[in-house]
Amino acid sequence: MKTSYFSKFSRLSDEEKEKYYPIAISTTIPNWYSDYKEHHTFISPKDILPRYRKGEIDWEQYATEYMAFLNRLEEIQSIYEFYSKIEIEEEKEVVLLCYEANDKPCHRHLLTDFIREKNNIIIKELS
Repeated sequence: MKTSYFSKFSRLSDEEKEKYYPIAISTTIPNWYSDYKEHHTFISPKDILPRYRKGEIDWEQYATEYMAFLNRLEEIQSIYEFYSKIEIEEEKEVVLLCYEANDKPCHRHLLTDFIREKNNIIIKELS
């Protein structure tokens, strides 16, 4: 399993894209982007992001709320196991996609931290 962002993944060659099963984990998907296989809004920060964008909460509060949200999801089913099962079924490596470039604060970085803490596994950014 890896993570990346829409514009970076879109620049991969078709041959490189074939290795992956891209899943959008953002609240929305750019109009120009069509390379995803699934859109998992259930893992997106849809209730937190608007408040962050409006400046109602800072990044620290955003991160705290998103991690609490992930903990509630984890109580239902292991997030890592859920995506690992897709990899097995599709016989491809899952890449979780959203908007933000690597150097920007983003929920996918929080998600990878969460998975590392719960499963002792490191999920790398697509290089």
